Amino acid sequence: MLNPIFAREIKTTLRSFKLIAAIMAYLITLLVFAGLFLYSSMNSYYYSFNPQDTLTLYFLLSTFQIFLIMIIIPTSAGAAISGERERQTLELILVSKMSTFSIVFGKFLASLSIVFLLIISSLPVFGIIFYYGVVSLSSLIHLILFTFFLSCLAGSISIFFSTVLKKTILSIIIVYLVMIVASVLPLIAIVLMRVGHDKLMSNSTAYVAPFVANYFLVAISPLTAFLTMIGDQFTNMNPLNSVLGYGAQLPQGKIAIWKFSMIIYAVLTVFFMTLSAKFIKPVGSKKQKVAK
Repeated sequence: MLNPIFAREIKTTLRSFKLIAAIMAYLITLLVFAGLFLYSSMNSYYYSFNPQDTLTLYFLLSTFQIFLIMIIIPTSAGAAISGERERQTLELILVSKMSTFSIVFGKFLASLSIVFLLIISSLPVFGIIFYYGVVSLSSLIHLILFTFFLSCLAGSISIFFSTVLKKTILSIIIVYLVMIVASVLPLIAIVLMRVGHDKLMSNSTAYVAPFVANYFLVAISPLTAFLTMIGDQFTNMNPLNSVLGYGAQLPQGKIAIWKFSMIIYAVLTVFFMTLSAKFIKPVGSKKQKVAK
């Protein structure tokens, strides 16, 4: 049976003209960006370009898509519960027969449905890259899976703060700050570790092992995890090694770093969803406490 909250959100949000206009603007932006990149890469004399340049286009389009989704999810999921509270409709939902987890899960699915529309609608744009045979289908599937799990994490965090905080604007701002800190702070820690390693090498006459970034720090950050995924897909393009500098080595585990990141995001998603359901107290429970 379809979740009632999710069914209601589909009828109201997904049919609105604003969402259609946003998707059209998103696709037009991707097309214009891809067209300008291909035009700038052309050889002005032969009117041709190197197909290997589409790797850079794939990286830029993937980065732009994830960046845009990370902006959209907090604005939609961040008002999931706090928006109902501000409209004074939260108690009407709580007095229904639905459990608190069903309410939270319905809001979660509604926020992710927008992400699904954006990903599916952008597939024809990524089809331009497939035309040149540089990017494989498995690489695109990996990108979609990583975007999905990252979107789940961002959505669950947004709903959690929307449940805890009363103001929608405040919850959205805090979610943005949490995502920025989670992305940048581990990278800063890795860079500082690299700087300390380089100083140790310069001051030591004995052999110092090559710098190896911390496995968990690389996996927990969405930014570094995304860069490792790009590096695994294309051996001649490793953005994270460019950030860490020459001679740095990524940690090696039983599974790829970005795959381990998806496991972490899945566990954290379940954790924040469960925690959000705990913070929503049904109206009936409050009345029973008062009666006692």
